[in-house]
Amino acid sequence: MLQAAAHTPAVAIARPLRLDQDQICHYLDLGSPGILCPFINTGEEAQQFVSACRYPPAGIRGYGPRRAAVYGFDVDEYMQIANDCMVCIPIIESLQAIDNIDAILAVDGIDGITIGPMDLSISMGIFRQFDHPDYLAAVDRVRQSCKKFGKSMGTGCYSLDHAKQCRDLGDTLLLVAGDDGYLATESRRCIQELTGK
Repeated sequence: MLQAAAHTPAVAIARPLRLDQDQICHYLDLGSPGILCPFINTGEEAQQFVSACRYPPAGIRGYGPRRAAVYGFDVDEYMQIANDCMVCIPIIESLQAIDNIDAILAVDGIDGITIGPMDLSISMGIFRQFDHPDYLAAVDRVRQSCKKFGKSMGTGCYSLDHAKQCRDLGDTLLLVAGDDGYLATESRRCIQELTGK
């Protein structure tokens, strides 16, 4: 996917399964320009995340940027710019993260955050109740903290209308649908056209 995206205006950002230093390093070595990391719940975890994305002395990333450094052809240039151009975006998916949002966003090297609405709503005991006052208050708390620290705000959008609302509120990291949703929608459209059902 990184190879395919490299020939388009798209910027592909890797998402590991968890805060895992080795997996993060692997994705960066493959040429991802940054990491979207799930379940960052504390300022300490945010610092570990940033550290995993940067070479010493700013972090603990080990050497091995095969594809990222064009298999050795651009290694000197890559090593000069890698720490400064890496994008680090935690995904906020728990009440613990909401409680610690200021500490997370205060970490130098965190470029912004995005909310994972499904997991956050599960953590709050209000699964998929995105109009629930408690959920809306949590999202607003994150948005205000992003403004306070001058960081980008985003969320997983559960509809196009929701994406437009978030955009109008100033959110810039909008996750609009996904491959499974697009495939399901297009499949239904084709079946309906073919069968009339």
